[in-house]
Amino acid sequence: MAQGQTVDLHVELPNTVKAIRDGWNWTSTSGAVVSGLLAGGAAQLLSTFKGDMDLMNREPRDRNLVLVLCYAALFLNISATISSFILTDNLGELEYNTAKGRGGVNTTQMLGGEATILKAHGASPSWEFMLYHWLITFYSGILSLIMSVLSYVWLVEARSIAVTMSVIVGFTLLPTTYFILLRPFLEFR
Repeated sequence: MAQGQTVDLHVELPNTVKAIRDGWNWTSTSGAVVSGLLAGGAAQLLSTFKGDMDLMNREPRDRNLVLVLCYAALFLNISATISSFILTDNLGELEYNTAKGRGGVNTTQMLGGEATILKAHGASPSWEFMLYHWLITFYSGILSLIMSVLSYVWLVEARSIAVTMSVIVGFTLLPTTYFILLRPFLEFR
């Protein structure tokens, strides 16, 4: 019989730690689904763009801009999907790691943000790095996909359509840009 590390089967995470874990678990799980769908969409767009003679007959730099953005969207969204799975897996190990004695702070108060609290209760030391990696690839993948379509519109559609779509894209990116890029600095000082 293989010997392992002693695990305290009666250890439970504090409610606040569970709430943080569960919140990030839902976010990363949803992120995996969304990123996977966006990667599939980018692959389909890539096929569509490569078969579009209006685009393929354009200047190489114009055509390449659309294709590079579409390839970037594909790879960034694949990366975001994988990062989401890693985050979800890491969050699932919190209670076990705490039970092994690799985390868990015996106190009712703690100074620090969510990442600090999770790491103190058994999350991987690289959890915060993976979180930022996921957020960057997730947002960049979305942005690349949108910009590839918008670039395509500017190249093949009438100017009035391109301008209208640019305004709409700017408007639709406001909430995401605020939530991912600005909110952490403005609301949580």
